[in-house]
Amino acid sequence: MSVPEQMTRRTYGNPPVHEAILSLRFKREIPEKLLESAPEYLPLEVYGIPSRQNELTVQAAVGQGRSGFQADAKFGGWEFSADGRRWVTRVSRSDLSFHALRPGGWPYEGYPGWEEIRGRYVRLLSDARELFADQEIRRVGLRYVNRIAVPATDDINKWFAVTPAWPGILDSQEMRTFTYHAAFVSVQNHEHLSATVRLGNANVEESLPADLVGLILDVDIFNYRVDAAPSLGRAVDWFDEAHSVENQVFESCITDDLRSRFE
Repeated sequence: MSVPEQMTRRTYGNPPVHEAILSLRFKREIPEKLLESAPEYLPLEVYGIPSRQNELTVQAAVGQGRSGFQADAKFGGWEFSADGRRWVTRVSRSDLSFHALRPGGWPYEGYPGWEEIRGRYVRLLSDARELFADQEIRRVGLRYVNRIAVPATDDINKWFAVTPAWPGILDSQEMRTFTYHAAFVSVQNHEHLSATVRLGNANVEESLPADLVGLILDVDIFNYRVDAAPSLGRAVDWFDEAHSVENQVFESCITDDLRSRFE
């Protein structure tokens, strides 16, 4: 994937970011006893109230005159939620993820910005270091989910630079649903990084005015190769680089007309 290095995300008055997700997946699972103790390392006043998360497994039961399904719930980890679910932390046997969310179905209220997200994540890695000590990372990812509302009658090419070329017999203004998904094993000048870009209709419970249509632009920067994953000690540096690349990908996907709507 080729992205122009000089193109970086502008500072918008109302950026379309709905959720930013920083995730780590490790090569080995941590012991259940250690996972149970996670709330001891993540203080309530910072990460919020912990909630136990169970993994549900369903097995088919056949034999001895009985048939059907048997469901078993197994402890899978914790979810911590702070400040009205603006900050969510999830800890499982082999995953650690941090979510920065804007309240509501559409990004109306203020976006905290990368520096605050980064600062909170640096603290999370410090507080959780005993949980994942000596772990090796299998997958690392930085994902930005953008929710964008545009006039329903406009051609989508007015707003986005990454849309399929439709056959001439089809009028894109009459299109009601679509999904565009592309995956790239490497990024130009950042060969150890991979990317996926998804653009499509947003299925959001909170409705929009009748003259608008909701779309999602979802950009995920990650390592495709396991050997390209950073060490835990270099994770923050990796996220800084991935954030810069994500900015470039985002800006490359939109037009000036759409940028003006975020001012």
